[in-house]
This record gives sequence, C-alpha cells and structure tokens, in this order.
Amino acid sequence: MFWYSVQENVVDFLTNDIAKSTPIIAVETTIQKILQSYVPPYYLMVSGGIDSQAMLYGWKLFGKDYIPTTVIYNQTFNLHDIKTIKSFANNYNIEINYIDFDLLNFLHSEYDTFSEQYRCSSPCIGAYIKMTEGLKGTVVFSGDFLSNCSARLTDAILGLYRASLQRKNIIPYFFLHSPEIAYSFLYTEKNLDFYKLNDYQKKVFMYQHNLFPVIPQETKISGFELVKDYYEEHYYNLVPPLKRIKYNHKPSKRTFDLLYRYPYEEKYQDKDLKFILNPL
Repeated sequence: MFWYSVQENVVDFLTNDIAKSTPIIAVETTIQKILQSYVPPYYLMVSGGIDSQAMLYGWKLFGKDYIPTTVIYNQTFNLHDIKTIKSFANNYNIEINYIDFDLLNFLHSEYDTFSEQYRCSSPCIGAYIKMTEGLKGTVVFSGDFLSNCSARLTDAILGLYRASLQRKNIIPYFFLHSPEIAYSFLYTEKNLDFYKLNDYQKKVFMYQHNLFPVIPQETKISGFELVKDYYEEHYYNLVPPLKRIKYNHKPSKRTFDLLYRYPYEEKYQDKDLKFILNPL
C-alpha cells in the first residue's frame, strides 16, 4: 500500500524506485498515481497552513474530482487559522467545502476510544480521523515532505498512518505519498541558503522558491489555540492537583494537554522515531 515502511520506531524511506524531479513535477506525478489508485471524489483536508495551501495548489493545477474541505470547530474555535485558506482560495477561484465539527463533544465522549483504536496520543490527530468518518471517496491530508535527512513525523502523528491501514480511503501524508514528492524538496533544500531563517520561514521559502504561492501565517499555528484557551477557562478544575504535580516537568502546564495529551503519551509509550533515507 505504501512505498515506505513503518516498523516499531523505524520509518524506512529507502527506495530504488525514484526519479529526481522538481517539487511541482513531483506533485503532478503523485496526483496521477492517486487518481489511478483511489476512488473519487478526493476530499482535500485543508486548514490555513502552508502545507494545505501547497497541496491545494497542486490539485488546482493537475487534479480533478477534488473537494477542498475545511473543518470548523464548534462554529468559531479555529477561524483564526482558516482565514489564510480563505484568502488563498479566493486568489485562485477555488470553492471550499466547510464542515462544522463538534470538537468539544468528541474530546469529552469519543477521544478515549479513538486514541485506543489508533494508538494515538494526539487529540488533534484523533479529531482529524473522526471528522472525516462520513466522507465517501478518498480523504487526503497534506502531511509534510522530507527535510534535513528526516521526516516531520512523531509516533502520535503516525496515528493517521495507522488509521489509513484500517480505513483504506485515507491518504495520511500527501507530501510523502510517492518517493518523487517526498524527496523532491530534499534535493532542492541542499542547494539553498537559509541563513538567518527560522524553521517556519525556511519552510515558507522552500514552497515559494518551488513555485507554490503559499500565504504565510503570522506565526505557525495548529488551529487548537482557542480550544486550549477554552479548556483553561472552563475545565481547569477537571485536573486534580496530583496530576498537575505529576506532569510538572512537561513543557506545557495547560489543562488541555494535562487532560488529553500527557496521560495518553504515557499510556501508549510514544517512541522516538528513527528515519532511514536514501543518501543525497
């Protein structure tokens, strides 16, 4: 099913079946492979991030039967995130399909079941899986390309990969879906000078340099910021003092993370991943 393999804590991207190409050509190749192997329509799950914009732009150029789909959390919680995908879609005359999702209800009543089913310690990833349950056809998440001799994957993010093994209509990481697209940015990266750029600026530069007209957000955001604020204001009392002490060494002290992230990381013993890549 996938050209790469995942075994325990090792993700193996070694391959002999690859033709070096520019990212924009690799996107075209990858879309053609999807059109040949997966059933339409193709629901492109897009947020305001630059990965979503780049994926959508590629499908605008080379795809068909696709439905750009943006999920809104409880009417308002992620409007600050999706405003850039609205602007991007307006720039290229793309119609977005908006779906409202009751994120609060999912977290309260279903996340525990989903985390166990997909061995996933991320409430964000669990929500992504849930929100696409009723979509017929193929569901495509953007994911991220290879960079710095590794992948931007964690054991929690692999929850999407594990979901795709059970639900065959999920493409968990568009920018890793073919060896051509996964490696195309890596080949470009080694020839560029990123002096004085932070990681997010570097990634924006990578896309724009490779002809993807993405709109940067002011800061890199997840879309869950206001949800976390809501939990801090309304559910602080749900975290017992002993639990706050137990996870005091963790980087976040926020109620959302104390309820839905750290206990699940502990339960599923999230592994540090190792990546095997072709030498450049």
